[in-house]
Amino acid sequence: PRSTLFPYTTLFRSRSLSGELVMRRDTSVILIPNACHEVRKEFEVLKALQEERFASPEVLWVETQHERIPGGNFIIMRRSRGASGGTLFGASRKPDPALSDQIGATVGRLHALPPLLRLGALTESIRPELWHLPACAVVRRYLRDFRALLLASPHAPSPATIAILNWLIANVPRSERKPCLIHGDIGFHNMLLDEGRLNILVDWERAHIGHPAEDLAYLYNAAAA
Repeated sequence: PRSTLFPYTTLFRSRSLSGELVMRRDTSVILIPNACHEVRKEFEVLKALQEERFASPEVLWVETQHERIPGGNFIIMRRSRGASGGTLFGASRKPDPALSDQIGATVGRLHALPPLLRLGALTESIRPELWHLPACAVVRRYLRDFRALLLASPHAPSPATIAILNWLIANVPRSERKPCLIHGDIGFHNMLLDEGRLNILVDWERAHIGHPAEDLAYLYNAAAA
């Protein structure tokens, strides 16, 4: 490897594949079992997005049979142009209006994609039947699953967190809007900017079916910071 970005993502150069590539491995502990934190699941989302010509990493293959290579399962993708647009807490600098418009258009295109039925029953939050439910019902189900995940944790969850989730579940606004694919972690830390323009969105391990407001609220919070 030419350099390591962090323990489970490695940047390297390949002569046979002509260029710089990124290897993304499973972590030793899967953070959220019902999401796409396993690379074999994230690969399926990325492949579907690639087929839709959406601004996402170009994946080449996923490897689950690797007896001679130590470590977890991994995916290989081409290195994308650009650098991170900021951190978890916001943009590294105030976005200009043109970039804000471009981000809005990109997120709008994501939410306008047709149901990605070819993903099948990939996770608890990406299943064929969910595409046909009202978005509010999908959001309520997602929140209930997340609450159950916290309650099953070996560490006692925060009572405040559980109380907030209970309130959210009871107060999901009613809507007949159809659900769509949600990025789930759409801050500036997961945007690659190239010469001031958004190139791609990375890190799709929290992708799920939901309501567009989920991504928009996350993005608004990151932009406001």
